[in-house]
Amino acid sequence: MEAQPVSTIARALGASPECTPAMLIAHLRAVRSLELRARCEARIRTEHLFLSAARLEARTLARLSYRALVDAAPEDISAWIDQQIEHAAVELITEDLLIPETAPQPEPALEWARSLGIEPQHAHLACAQLNILPIELRRACRRLFEGSDTLKNCAAEMGLSCKDLKEQIEEVLTHIHRMTAPDAGVEST
Repeated sequence: MEAQPVSTIARALGASPECTPAMLIAHLRAVRSLELRARCEARIRTEHLFLSAARLEARTLARLSYRALVDAAPEDISAWIDQQIEHAAVELITEDLLIPETAPQPEPALEWARSLGIEPQHAHLACAQLNILPIELRRACRRLFEGSDTLKNCAAEMGLSCKDLKEQIEEVLTHIHRMTAPDAGVEST
């Protein structure tokens, strides 16, 4: 691939005057001041997503390298990078829902999936389903599954009774168990 003139964004990120998208990815990966991994981890924490930080970082790098070559220079490059992380997360969640068997699951998902009776090979599908829940319920699920909070605290934070929150979580888990059952998708005759 022939080098293309680097956009204003890519120059602002310190790229050489001419480079390919692959060269830009390598450059962005090397620029520690961008703190991409930390930003991706923060996005996952803030949104209580069931995604791998490494996977989100890789997708963000791909988006940054492409968008930096085609977008007009933003006023705030930091906000622009955060926007690319947000878009990358949405892309991954959408892909996981459409073709969940290709989605690698975050390591912690394997532990809690097992504890919830979800086979490890279906943890990715569970993550995909959890990522589309409303943020309040997703936050409660994440905290409870990881053992970092209690049902009582999560319910109080959501303005629900423990019974109501427990029922909502059980409904989510029942849905996931149905989707991952050995006979899921097989119609009886």
